[in-house]
Amino acid sequence: MDFKRFPSPLRFLAVMLAPLLLTPGAIALEFPDTSGGGAPRGGSVGGGVRGSSTCIIPQNGLSLMALRPIEPDNYVGQTASDTPTMFFYVPKTEAELAEFVLIDRQGNDVYTEKLELSKDGGLVKVTMSLPEAIGDSTEYTWLFALICNPSDRTIDESIQGQIQHVTLDPTVMADLEEAQAQEDLLKQAEVLADAKIWYDSVAIAAQLRDLDTQPWESLLKSVGLDKLTQTPMLLLERITGNP
Repeated sequence: MDFKRFPSPLRFLAVMLAPLLLTPGAIALEFPDTSGGGAPRGGSVGGGVRGSSTCIIPQNGLSLMALRPIEPDNYVGQTASDTPTMFFYVPKTEAELAEFVLIDRQGNDVYTEKLELSKDGGLVKVTMSLPEAIGDSTEYTWLFALICNPSDRTIDESIQGQIQHVTLDPTVMADLEEAQAQEDLLKQAEVLADAKIWYDSVAIAAQLRDLDTQPWESLLKSVGLDKLTQTPMLLLERITGNP
């Protein structure tokens, strides 16, 4: 005898509860306060623009900047990845190219990348490859520039700062591996944010953005980047890069 298949009561309940599990309060993602205490060692300019502003079209009071906590000014963001991702806000510009350079403590360029810019403002993603780390932590200086005139690089609009590669604490690593085994991106982002690993937590939040914007928005708001929560992500063509 044939029996009609009815949906499982538990499956039906899960479907009904799904919207409740995605409420803002349930998926808030926040980064610990970075404004108090001593400033990180090593001077850097994370948000100040260097240049003559000849190729930036002013809009909404936002200038060229890196996505990282706005306080303190010389905040050094951390990563535990060998291929970390950074995000930059690029306002409307007449520049056609942007360049990212990563420099080690000896002054050597260890990674460079050029991108073909869109005329519209938005967020730009750069994923770099780090050299094999020596010791528990290694700091690099990064530079992101809008090439206003390829024939005169002295008028580039640029920002610079530092990124530090670190080894995760064993407890943090265990929590992260558990979240990875469960394929839980939100939990991974939370673990990394709680450990103050900025660049990796924001990179995962960006992955979640296509599914739900709330984690991305709450993370950016927690570090003072409220104005960028709705900014579109630009898909740019990579012109050159190494390795």
